[in-house]
Amino acid sequence: MAMKADTIYHNGYIYNTPFKKFFKGYFSVKGDKILHVGIGDIRSDIEYDNAVDLEGKWVIPGLIDSHMHVESSMLAPRPFAKLMVENGITTVVSEPHEIANVTGMDGVLAMIDASKGAVMDIFYAVPSSVPSTSAEFETTGDVVDMPQLIELIKHKEVVCLGEVMNTYKILTDPDDKQNQFVRYLKENRPDMPLEGHCPRIVGSDLNQYVYTGIGSDHTEHNVDAFMQRIFNGMLFQVQDKMAKPEIAQAIKEHQLYENVALVTDDTTPSNLINHGHLNAVVMEMVKCGLDFEKAVYCASATPARRMRLYDRGQIMPGLLADFAILDTLEEIKPVQTYKNGVLVFDKTVGNTFETEKAFPDSFYRTMKLEHVTPDVFDIETPVDNGEISVNGLEVLPDFTRTPKVTKTLTAKDGKLQLDAETGKIVVLERHGKNGNVFGTIATGACVVNGAVASSYAHDHHNLLVLGGSNEDMALAANTVIDNCGGLAVVQNGKVIAQAQLEVCGLMSERDPYEVAKSIEDVEAAMRAIGYVHYNPVMSLATTCLPVSMDVKITDKGLVDVINGKIIPIFND
Repeated sequence: MAMKADTIYHNGYIYNTPFKKFFKGYFSVKGDKILHVGIGDIRSDIEYDNAVDLEGKWVIPGLIDSHMHVESSMLAPRPFAKLMVENGITTVVSEPHEIANVTGMDGVLAMIDASKGAVMDIFYAVPSSVPSTSAEFETTGDVVDMPQLIELIKHKEVVCLGEVMNTYKILTDPDDKQNQFVRYLKENRPDMPLEGHCPRIVGSDLNQYVYTGIGSDHTEHNVDAFMQRIFNGMLFQVQDKMAKPEIAQAIKEHQLYENVALVTDDTTPSNLINHGHLNAVVMEMVKCGLDFEKAVYCASATPARRMRLYDRGQIMPGLLADFAILDTLEEIKPVQTYKNGVLVFDKTVGNTFETEKAFPDSFYRTMKLEHVTPDVFDIETPVDNGEISVNGLEVLPDFTRTPKVTKTLTAKDGKLQLDAETGKIVVLERHGKNGNVFGTIATGACVVNGAVASSYAHDHHNLLVLGGSNEDMALAANTVIDNCGGLAVVQNGKVIAQAQLEVCGLMSERDPYEVAKSIEDVEAAMRAIGYVHYNPVMSLATTCLPVSMDVKITDKGLVDVINGKIIPIFND
C-alpha cells in the first residue's frame, strides 16, 4: 500500500545526482525525508496532503561543506547557520582547531553545545593539530592529546579527524602525536575519514603521506601537484584559491567528480555576507569552466560520501529532505531552503538574529594580558650601533605563503631601526602561559603607516601586532585587550577601525551584519594604511601559522616551516 506524502513539489526542474542533470518533474516529502521522485506530471497513484507548484524553478540538494572552520566566520554557530541556509548550505563539517588552541577540549565541546538548535547540521572534526606544531615552536592556550581524541570520537556529532597539518613531522617522526592519532583511528575507527593538509609535497613524500591513511588535501597547488594527489587516491577539496580554469579543465577532462569536493576552508563574515559561502565557490568553478550540474555534484554528493553522511546529498527517496529552490542558475541564491523537510529560509521573509550567550563565562575572558607600553615593541640588537643583518618575512599580495627575507638595517643604542620599506611584526603570548614576546621585521605588502593588532592569529591565536610605530602598535594591542579579543587598526595615535570578537578572541555573538560591517571597516582601514592584499585579515592571521610555507612568526621565534626549525633573527 502506497504511503501518503505530506507535500509534493511539482512543475519544476529537479536535480538528479546519478545523471548529474536536471529533469522536469516532481518530488514529495514525508516527515523529514524524500518519499517520491519522478519525471513529468505527478503520477495518478501518488497521494499527498499539500501541493506546491514550483513554477519552473530549479531544485538542488542542500549543499555540504566538508572542510571549513566556523570560527573563521567570526560568528557563533547558530547565527552562522542562519546565514548558511540563506546560501543553500544545509550541512557543514567544521574543524574547531581555532577554539581548541585557546580552550582545548572544553572549546570543542562548547562548540558542539553551541551548535544545538541550529537551522542546519553542523558536524565536527577532531582537531588533530593542537598545537599545529609543538610547544617548541608555539604556545597555545591548551592542547588536544590522545585521551581527548578518544573521548571526542564518542560524540555522534564528530565524523572525522581534522586536517593533519604538520607535514614535516608526519614524514620524519613516526612517534609524533599526529602519527599516533592516525594509527589509532586506522586500528579502532577505520570508517572515519582522516583529513589532510600537505602543501608543496609531491613524489615519494606525497606517497609516504598518503600511505599513513590520510586521504584528502585542500591546500593550493599547480595542476601537476593536484593531479598527483588524485592519482594517489586522495580526495582533493577545492577552495576559492584553487578555483582556476586549468583546475576546472583537468576535472572535466578526466571526469574527476568523484575525486573532488568543493569547500570553503576560511570565510570572513564580510565575504560571507557580500559574496556567499560554498555557493560562491560553486559559481566560481562554473565561471572557470565547470558545468553547473557537475559543480553542484562536487558540493553535495561527493562531500556526503566522503564524510559517510549517506543520508543526504541527493534528492532521492529515503534521504533527508534537504534542498534549495532557485529561480535562476546564474547564481545560487535560494528563494527557499529546506532542512529535514522544514522551511528554514524564505527570501520574501528574510532572517532575524537574536543576541545570546551560548558559551561558558570563562570563554569571554581569554585575553590574559595587561596593557602594554610602546617599549614592548622594541627589537633589541646584539650590537649597540651600526649595520646589522636581519631575518624576517615578506607578505605577498596574492598569497598566504610568506618567504624569508634578509635585510641590512641599522642598530642604534641597542635597538633595531626601520627603513621606509620595513615594518615590525610581533607576537605576544596571551594565554597566560609564559608571557613571551617575539618580534622581527616584515616587508612587502604589509608595510603600514600605522599599526594593526589581532587576536585572530592562526592557529595559536596569540596577540599579533604589525606596524611601524611603537606607539601605534601599543594602542592597537591595548584596544584588542580591552575588547576581550578582535582586531584594531591605528594611525597617528587614533583607532580608525576595530572589530570585537568577544568569544575566545575568535567569534562574536552580535548580529552577523554588525560583525561583518566591523570586519569590512578593519579591512578597509588595513588597506588605507598600506596592507595590500586581496584578503588582508586572513593574510595577517596566517603570518603566524607555522605549518604554512615558507617562514612564519610565533611567540617562540621565526619558524622555518620547510625544515622545521627556528631561524635566528640576526646573522653574524
